[in-house]
Amino acid sequence: MTVRNTQPHVIYQGNGSTTQWDIPFPFLNKENISAFLIDEKDVKTALLSNFEIDEENKIFIYPQSDIDVLPLPAQQRLLLQRKTPLAQETKLLAQQTFDPHILEHGYDKAMMIAQE
Repeated sequence: MTVRNTQPHVIYQGNGSTTQWDIPFPFLNKENISAFLIDEKDVKTALLSNFEIDEENKIFIYPQSDIDVLPLPAQQRLLLQRKTPLAQETKLLAQQTFDPHILEHGYDKAMMIAQE
């Protein structure tokens, strides 16, 4: 992966019908995506349920189609942001076969953390 997008968040305006929202920034896994609803008074509330993330297509789905929650109304906004864990999980060993993907993953993660 290459980290080209420098913004680790995006805000979408509700319209009463949209239920699928693009995630335009790179992320390592869906657990790194946080979502918040922002009301007309700019009060931010964490969105903890009734959504799903399609990692392959980089789509945030809210609300899920199988529940009784209406799409985001025009008075509300949706904030999606990346929060990458501050941990170094790569261990390189002497005499190990070199895999450039391991290094690239580490560099990508470091860049995401720096952007946040």
